[in-house]
Amino acid sequence: MVCLWDRIVFPLLLFAGFGLCQQEPVQIDPDSIERCAVQDKCDDGECINLGENSTARGAGFYQYTIDEQGQYSNETWGSQFYVCACNWKGTTYSEPITVEADSVCGIHYFKMPLPEFSSELCPSDKDDMNCLDYCANVTFATWKEANTFPEGTGGVGAVSATADNPDGCECNWGEVNILGCAFTDKIVASSGPTQAVITSGLLLALAAFAVVIGV
Repeated sequence: MVCLWDRIVFPLLLFAGFGLCQQEPVQIDPDSIERCAVQDKCDDGECINLGENSTARGAGFYQYTIDEQGQYSNETWGSQFYVCACNWKGTTYSEPITVEADSVCGIHYFKMPLPEFSSELCPSDKDDMNCLDYCANVTFATWKEANTFPEGTGGVGAVSATADNPDGCECNWGEVNILGCAFTDKIVASSGPTQAVITSGLLLALAAFAVVIGV
């Protein structure tokens, strides 16, 4: 981990460091966050140089779209990793999102095409839980390993869903919204994820409040 003494501006989140860094909200580019030494869990060993009582905890999935040459020209690719934080103190969910901690690093890296819109009829009633089950297990079936929480972490999942869309189950991955299945057979399939809100995003595994302060 590398200590960042200056604020780095980027649309969304976090900072990395070692030593007794000043705890100020800092955002970083996903290209600059370092990988944790242990890649399958948030290991307290990452925090050893911050003091013997320092601990690591999961801070959530970081998700953003990327330019990647795929098999088909209309593919939208996503990149995702899980953020571990040493001595986490708080998270601010206002724009931009920031995290207060002594240091952060990334684990559980994945990169693959995002699902396309689907006009397949939804197999069950119009309900948020039914939509979540469909989005997680059908629409994002190829992302199952990527969306599984690393060892010892938890919180908000990588994929959420809503039945509020009158057309069908809307699957949400970061800032990307995808119609996973249709409530009627009148929906025409689209060529891919909606382009209106494709940016980078962090789906934090802490709590969906505007500001979270605590341990």
